[in-house]
Amino acid sequence: MSCKSQQLLLFAFCVRYTDLIYRFSDQTLYLIITKILSISAPAYIIFLMKFQKPYCESSNVLNDNFETLKLFKCIALLAVINLHEDRTLTNYIWSFSIWLEAAAIGPQIYMLIQNQEIENLTFLYVVVLGLCSDFFILNLIYRWIFERYVNLSLIFAGNFQAGLLGFFVFWYLKRPHQKIEKIESNIEKKQQ
Repeated sequence: MSCKSQQLLLFAFCVRYTDLIYRFSDQTLYLIITKILSISAPAYIIFLMKFQKPYCESSNVLNDNFETLKLFKCIALLAVINLHEDRTLTNYIWSFSIWLEAAAIGPQIYMLIQNQEIENLTFLYVVVLGLCSDFFILNLIYRWIFERYVNLSLIFAGNFQAGLLGFFVFWYLKRPHQKIEKIESNIEKKQQ
């Protein structure tokens, strides 16, 4: 698994849920627990990957070399092209966190494609992240139907994340066929 993806998710959730500090009294217990769990889960995974044996020993740090600085610059640009009617600093920060969460799976996909080896558990993890983005899009559809709420930043970021995950699933499903072709070509070379 990519530690950089977990770090990006942690950063995105910390940025998005700063309202726990300055608007704590406005939060329901459900929201408080959900936001704390959203921050705690990637933080705990990062802790395991960096410090807890045997996880830190099996972490593939060398192949986790995605350039996150370039990603941050692109995400910051997308946040500036904020599609909110209300152009406040909190909305720009919120938009940045939405786009960052959508792109956080990028280092994971990059690492898996670079390694050419994908364990079933890692594939399922990426698929679950994809299902989260699908539920996110379903939530947007629900809010549009019943509340007439439209937020273009959410729509574009959700579709971007779904597109990234769709690309990964396509690559993953296509990959075994390529592996069989390589094995067959190696067998033919040995026979000649």
